[in-house]
Amino acid sequence: MGITAARHVVLIGLATLTLTGCGRQVARTSNGDADLLATGPDQLAIAAARPEYTLAALESTGGVDKWLQCRRIDLQGVVSAYRSDGSYYVSEHAFVVYPWSKAIQISAHEPGSDYLWRLVGQRFRQAEGKTSVDISPLAGAYHDYASALLEIITAPVRMMDEGVQLTRRPLPVQMIGQAYTAIDAQFEGRNSYWTNATYFANRQNSRVDVIWLANPSRQDYLIVRAYDYAPTACGVLVPSVAEIFRSDAEAHLGTRFATIRIVD
Repeated sequence: MGITAARHVVLIGLATLTLTGCGRQVARTSNGDADLLATGPDQLAIAAARPEYTLAALESTGGVDKWLQCRRIDLQGVVSAYRSDGSYYVSEHAFVVYPWSKAIQISAHEPGSDYLWRLVGQRFRQAEGKTSVDISPLAGAYHDYASALLEIITAPVRMMDEGVQLTRRPLPVQMIGQAYTAIDAQFEGRNSYWTNATYFANRQNSRVDVIWLANPSRQDYLIVRAYDYAPTACGVLVPSVAEIFRSDAEAHLGTRFATIRIVD
């Protein structure tokens, strides 16, 4: 489907959702309770105000229709968390991703405690777990971890968020042997966890598989890379492997922070 046709699909799809009242319907859990985070898009302006390259990113990861209907993504992963000396700690994490609510829930069963972390918008909290027995190198940096993973899994949707100002650079950039279109983003609001970012869209397929995230005020910079995209239950494509690296203000690749391998 071409980009122009994709824009028509987005507008028609969102209009249908809005007129029928489906845009804010919520999914239900296995026991029948409403999952209040599992909502869909509710504003026509989300698509209408976005540039066409964001639609190309949606098309490259399953298509506009599938993303519009995707309320919740459940994943299981093996996570390697790296220490400063190069050694690493391996754990299993379960992920629940809510694309249109900008939310992710992560749970882990560790020998000393069960853990549950939630990121909804910019609000992060550890809902369960004993911090005193947490031996993971991710301890103290779960907000970075959760936010980076949410960004790379839902990159096409994140570029359509309200309050995100996008600027596409005119010339391609070379990175890790690939040509990319760099799309710089500014996040509005003082409470934004990241103040700016750069989404790198692979010029071969328009897929955003590298993201640089930045908050200069706290000197916090990350680079997230994704590989081996595969379909989920709702049909959208997400990475089977994601790597998170520390970075700097010039977007140089630093030490490896975590590697996530989806196993389900």
